[in-house]
Amino acid sequence: MSKNYLYIRIIAFVCIICSMSVSQATAQFSGGAGTTHDPYLIGTPEQFDQIRNFKDKKFKLIADLDFKGYEREGGEAWWPVGEWGSGDNSPDRFSGVFDGNGYAIKNLKAERVAHDLSIFGVTEGAKIVNLVVENCEIVGEGRLGVVTGATFRSELDQIAVINSNCLNTLSDHGSNAGGITGPLFQSTITNSYVLGGIIYGKDGIGGISSVMESGSTIANCYASCSVEGTTNIGGITGRTSNGYIINSIALNSELICHDANDGRIAGIVNGNDLLSNNYAGVNVKINGVETSTDLGLNVKNGENVSDADLATELFYATKAKFAILETDPSTEDYVQIWKLDTKIAPYPVLLWQKGISSGINILKKPQGYSVISSEDNIKVNGLKGNSTVYVYTTSGILINKVTANDSAIEIPVTGNGIYIVNILSEGNSHTVKLIK
Repeated sequence: MSKNYLYIRIIAFVCIICSMSVSQATAQFSGGAGTTHDPYLIGTPEQFDQIRNFKDKKFKLIADLDFKGYEREGGEAWWPVGEWGSGDNSPDRFSGVFDGNGYAIKNLKAERVAHDLSIFGVTEGAKIVNLVVENCEIVGEGRLGVVTGATFRSELDQIAVINSNCLNTLSDHGSNAGGITGPLFQSTITNSYVLGGIIYGKDGIGGISSVMESGSTIANCYASCSVEGTTNIGGITGRTSNGYIINSIALNSELICHDANDGRIAGIVNGNDLLSNNYAGVNVKINGVETSTDLGLNVKNGENVSDADLATELFYATKAKFAILETDPSTEDYVQIWKLDTKIAPYPVLLWQKGISSGINILKKPQGYSVISSEDNIKVNGLKGNSTVYVYTTSGILINKVTANDSAIEIPVTGNGIYIVNILSEGNSHTVKLIK
């Protein structure tokens, strides 16, 4: 037998094995190949359960999943698809992309003496988007969240958690419980909300996340759930340590702190300039008492907003800045993400959620400017000549001023954080808030 012939046979054998592996994976889903352009399609709870065997692949829901009465193989209760594993970059963590496609996961119940109990468990480098979670309950002992447990370098966007509970009651320490996720590490939660439900534990309890570490951001989110614990209790997060909370609203039905460190936005804030443009319902109380300290857009109890304003599209579009979130590169129009639809909820819901939309109209890009950040600078496009651009910190400190005669300029800004960019051009002023 020639070497060339043997080589061909080996290659053919490997191809057959790979083909069998792909076929076996496809057979466990409703279609797809697990790639960006052809994700695995999930239409049943059993198929969702198989994600744990393909944790780095791409997935898309094609139907609502009702987990009522669902038991895993052997009659076991739910176990998250991602686990802690051996630590950083462990293949046991969910690192794939999951597109809920506007569908819902309903009635999933998990009660175990375990950490990271949630739907997805431990995520690292993952992306979870366009998902409704309804009437689910997580009961465990540490790093708990309804959607994810410990969340590393992951993106969660357009997540709605409705009438779901996260209860940290199965251990003495009872640390970390969040309405969407447990602790955030260099991760983002954007354009998401928690409506109703109970979040309970002892230390580090929050309506969106339990706690936030450096490099994390929560932006354009709100929570109306009940939050209760002993220390580090917040309507959005229990504690932030150099993590940013931006354009978010605490609407919690109840905030109870039995000991110390509480706040309508965050229980405790470790760092400077971490909170920006955050509100709290005027009737949101801590331990049944109206708060009169640390009130304001950039402090831990947020700026008061009335019930009347909370019922208007104008408040969310212009003050909370929920409407202006992303741009369509083909038209440079702002893309509508939220709508008001009282048939679904008393507060904004995501545009794709089922129901009749009253909606916030798409908003044209103001003045045609584009403000983009990179590692070493802030770039402004669309200038009309003889323009002056100022860059401030959120505390109002001017860090750079540039006069431009061209249509585009680059302004050196090396530090990460939140910046206010003010553009003066042809007698008009335009201000942009930028996360860098």
